Amino acid sequence: MLKKIKEKYATADNTIDAIVDVGLLIFDILSSPILIVMRIVRHYIKKWIKQFIKTFLKKLYRKVYQEK
Repeated sequence: MLKKIKEKYATADNTIDAIVDVGLLIFDILSSPILIVMRIVRHYIKKWIKQFIKTFLKKLYRKVYQEK
C-alpha cells in the first residue's frame, strides 16, 4: 500500500511542494514566539517614547512660558 502511494504521488512537483510546505510550517512555528515577544517589546518601547516626548514637551512649555 505504501509503495502504491509512493508511486502515485512521488513526482518532482509533489516532492518540492511538500518540502516547501513543511519548510513554511516549521518557519511559522519557530518564528511565532519571537514575533509575540517583539510585539510586546515594541508596545512598551512605543509607550515609553510617547511618555518621554510628552514629559519633555511639558517641561519645555513650562520653562518657556513660566519664566515670563
